[in-house]
Amino acid sequence: TDANGNYQGQTSEGTYTVSQQAIPYLDQVCPFAGDYSFSGPSSGQLQTGLDFGNIVDQDCIDLSIEEGNTGLNHCEQTLHLIHYCNQGTIDQDSVTVQISLPAGSTVVSSSIPYTPLGGGQQMLFNIGSLDAGDCGTISFIDEIGCSVEEGTTLCYNYAILPTADDCNTVNNYTTSCHTTDIVSNGNHKLVEAL
Repeated sequence: TDANGNYQGQTSEGTYTVSQQAIPYLDQVCPFAGDYSFSGPSSGQLQTGLDFGNIVDQDCIDLSIEEGNTGLNHCEQTLHLIHYCNQGTIDQDSVTVQISLPAGSTVVSSSIPYTPLGGGQQMLFNIGSLDAGDCGTISFIDEIGCSVEEGTTLCYNYAILPTADDCNTVNNYTTSCHTTDIVSNGNHKLVEAL
């Protein structure tokens, strides 16, 4: 949809069903049956009035965190992407993201400033306010030291806090474990633009 909630698509002639994907903490009230069925319009003809409406069914903060990484290479740098959201219906102040790094990992750079903790094996990101429905991404690059044996499984722990008023604390934490790969050649080093 666009910023106003409008959507459009092109179809061939035929019969179609349009439905809304479920949204946490909201109840769909329009259409009452949950979806629309219609016959595909002839060329150039528009189908209008297929509107969806929702109401809040629970006032809720729901912070979540996910990590995306393709793997680790022994003696090389790795890019980590951390996606965080407030999937709830209430804004949250004083949000932080905490990352615990495995032994042998050294942070090279980060997309936003952080506070190192625990002798450099933890990172604390102060996100601040996170409005309902808002999301963000943090990226950081670390290097797995050459002293870490190839084939070693290393785990990263991620948390988004606070959890005191969170309706679903299960998605506030995630652990991502990767086995260091055996590098076949030195031609795939990570390069950053200056």
